[in-house]
This record gives sequence, C-alpha cells and structure tokens, in this order.
Amino acid sequence: MKRARKAMGGRLYTAERRVQEANSQSDPTSCLTAEQRVFTTSKDREITLECFRVGTLREREPHIIEWMFTLVERNMKEHYEACSWGWNGKAKYNEMTEPDAWYLIAKDYANSSLAGFCHFRFVVDYGVEVVYCYELQVEALYRSEQIGRRVMAALEALSLQWKMKKVVLTVLRLNQRAINFYMDCGYTYDETSPAREEPEPHYIFSKPTFG
Repeated sequence: MKRARKAMGGRLYTAERRVQEANSQSDPTSCLTAEQRVFTTSKDREITLECFRVGTLREREPHIIEWMFTLVERNMKEHYEACSWGWNGKAKYNEMTEPDAWYLIAKDYANSSLAGFCHFRFVVDYGVEVVYCYELQVEALYRSEQIGRRVMAALEALSLQWKMKKVVLTVLRLNQRAINFYMDCGYTYDETSPAREEPEPHYIFSKPTFG
C-alpha cells in the first residue's frame, strides 16, 4: 500500500511539473512547424495561428477578448440554454479571462479578419497532465474550411511537445455537429466522461498524445 501511494505521489509530481514547465513558456507553440502556423484553407485563404496568454491580450488587444466572447455567445448561447447548464454570460467571460487561459487565434491577414480561436490550458485533470480545450469557435464565414481541424492538430502537437498525456475537451450532448467533428478528428469518450445513460448534459472527449 505504501509503495502504491508513493508511486501515485510520484506520478502526480511528474504531472504537476510538466504542466508548470509548459505554462512557464513565453510561447508554448514554438514547437509548431511553419506549415502548422500558416496554412491555406479549402477556399484558398491564408490563415495564421498566433498564440497569446490571456493577460497579454488584455494588455495589448482587449478588442480580441471582446470579439471572442461575442463569438462564443453567438455560437453557443442557444446550446447552453437548451440544456440544464443554462447561459451565464458573466461566468463564461470570467472563465475566458482567468490567468491560466491560453489562446490560439486564427487570423486572416489578407482580409484583416479574425477567423476563429481556441481557448486552451495546460492542467492536471484527474491526476493526469493534459491540454484541455475549453473552447473552439470559428466564424460562420470560415466554417467548413478545415480551420477547426488544423487548430486541433496544433493542440495535439503542443500536447506531444510538452509531454501531456492527452488532449481533453467537453462537448454538449445536444451539439451533434460538434460531436461529429471531434469524432472525425479521432476523439472518443474519455474514461472520465459521464455515461450515455446519465442525465449530465455533456460528454468528455479525449485523444492520447504522449506515452
């Protein structure tokens, strides 16, 4: 029993150390290739992925935070209102601006447009180091151009680079389009996910990335 507790303690220490290392980087996406950072969509638009801490956005480009919140509200408010969670704009905004938040922003410089974003974090989840995808949102004009798929591939590259065990996300059961998208990207029900027969309004999906 002592040996098992010691092993568990060592595993948790490793998880916390890896998360701390990833969060200490000024740019954890430095591992991404040029092709992962800048890519052409199916409609021949060139999209650039840029990474920011939420604190940097608040200081330098607060309008991007406002745009991201508005996009979440436009895309997700009805889904939240249709389930037991309901929509709480203040709580969502607070979540999006917590100090641990990182953002991948998809920019279309040729058209001076913001195409989409991903809110992610390096965290210890159920004792395991993971990249947790809190939000993935794309503007209606840019949907079906593989931007979401490219962003998820970037998260997986980050997870592998910083030795996170997996990429994890929450998806609402009523959002079948999102469920289909994540499954097409190779995600499946995580062991921590509520069972299908349970009354919870969401599932937890994941994809292993490291060891």
